[in-house]
Amino acid sequence: MNTYLQIFLLSFSIAIPAIIGLVRYKKMDPTYHPFIWICCALTLSEIIRYILIQNKYYYFTSYNIALPIVCFLYIYQFKKWGLFRHRHWVPLAIAAVMLAIWVADHFLINGNQIKIRTYYFRVCYSLLLVLMSVSTINHLIISEKKNLLLNPRFLICICLVVYYTYRILVDAFSLNNMSEAFLKQLGDFNRYLLIGLNLIFALAALWIPRKKNFTLQF
Repeated sequence: MNTYLQIFLLSFSIAIPAIIGLVRYKKMDPTYHPFIWICCALTLSEIIRYILIQNKYYYFTSYNIALPIVCFLYIYQFKKWGLFRHRHWVPLAIAAVMLAIWVADHFLINGNQIKIRTYYFRVCYSLLLVLMSVSTINHLIISEKKNLLLNPRFLICICLVVYYTYRILVDAFSLNNMSEAFLKQLGDFNRYLLIGLNLIFALAALWIPRKKNFTLQF
């Protein structure tokens, strides 16, 4: 099998939770809608990336453009989950800071880097997701009385903590110019870790509760 096709199929596993989410979209709790948008955006990003590679365009332009969009969607998702209660300005401030870091990383620090894989924004992005996920998990541990393993929000946050903690280490190693062979091994493991993440995302999409129907009482 073509190497690029194999990598694409592994990454394209994000389409599973995206499809499940779209099928259940109208009936699910709307506070989870941004999560479905994220899965769809990542699916579209993988398709575009594969098409570009098939046309001999091997640069990371599409990924670099998609990443801040997904970042903003994650910030909005955690806002919908109530992470920034009574501090409505915080998600906007975080989004503005992340956008500034993205611009600096791709255009200012080392000139135009939009075509190559950059690391400063990715490390900040991963750290942000880990911090927001840990805060949400802590709140769920205190407030949730049911089995947390059946809670889609908990599953999503656990996946984000595991995967993006790993990504922080990988990107930190890349910034420190570790050997290419070592980084390649980490990259190969990343693909299989991503499959596990996406399958648990699919399970979470299945377990998203139905939206509540309110009836007026006279």
